[in-house]
Amino acid sequence: MSEDHFLANEKRILNDIKSREKKALETGLVSKLPKDGEVQSGYIIYLTHDDIIEHRVSEFSLNLSKALDGNSILYGSFCGYRNSSNIHTTIATCNKKNVSSFKLDRNILYKLSNIAEKSINSFLKTDKCPILNYSQFIYNDEKVIAEPENSSGFFKLMEMIIKESRGKINSLKSTWGKHITVGRFTKNTPSEELEKFKELMKNQPENFCINDGREGVVSLNTGYFLLSNKNFELIPYSA
Repeated sequence: MSEDHFLANEKRILNDIKSREKKALETGLVSKLPKDGEVQSGYIIYLTHDDIIEHRVSEFSLNLSKALDGNSILYGSFCGYRNSSNIHTTIATCNKKNVSSFKLDRNILYKLSNIAEKSINSFLKTDKCPILNYSQFIYNDEKVIAEPENSSGFFKLMEMIIKESRGKINSLKSTWGKHITVGRFTKNTPSEELEKFKELMKNQPENFCINDGREGVVSLNTGYFLLSNKNFELIPYSA
């Protein structure tokens, strides 16, 4: 896949999400999370963000949950009781599936960590750390995301990771885009109960995008995730 193809596909998906905003307000929000007793699990290579982006996404995630009376999964480091946030941009995942219980395979984590380390070391020999910026929060009937713009280096790093994984992790799949997930709806919500949500999305904070040349990415990480119909956990790998 070329970078032009990746960007064109990303743009198509982002435009599709934005085109469904009006319909979501008219017909209501829906939950497409795992059913009771199941969890979506998988292994992940991802990027974390600087304090400015993380704070803005975290704050909006909390406000989104409040606007929906708690019916949105929180991604931020809210209320000060989490040691680390769930805010991230996915590069690739593997073994993503719904299960009744998750059994951790540390060998997969070890392989992913080696793949990520070799890839970022090779990347930084010729490039600076990727820059990821975001312009606004957009949504459809099942989730809210931060829309990416003015970014660089992401595709090249993703390509290096996928190439490095060949023959080591066969099921590693690259992401469709550079977005950040801000919230997923935990239950179906009819249109007549969306006034606060509508107001929040209409009156978004200005200047969300970072335009001063800062590096919006902090680090490349590996780990695993657990998504239920109540919460999302992103657990970083530690040797």
